[in-house]
Amino acid sequence: MLSLERLADPHAARVHHRAAYNTRVKAKPAATPIRDAGEFRIRRDRVDQTGKVTLRYAGKLRHLGIGRAHRGQHVLMLIDDRHIRVLTAHGQPIAEHRIDPDRIYQPRR
Repeated sequence: MLSLERLADPHAARVHHRAAYNTRVKAKPAATPIRDAGEFRIRRDRVDQTGKVTLRYAGKLRHLGIGRAHRGQHVLMLIDDRHIRVLTAHGQPIAEHRIDPDRIYQPRR
């Protein structure tokens, strides 16, 4: 219950508001991450003339072999950490890759 003295003192009002703010539940990060490892992203690209697409992984540019039969074709890459699925623009699967961090060129699986 508020008293008249407390209303008259602006410092007491500030302290009261701060205490009320500090006692409220606030949003904070979860104790455990939603995903343990890696990343998930989607990338659109076009297969080059030699049948490869490029992807930056772990700070290095990787070359993924798709096949010369698909050169010039627009593709969609679904990247889930080291596992990459390459699809056509219409959603048909073309290739799958598992990134080997020790290699720059990544052949098809």
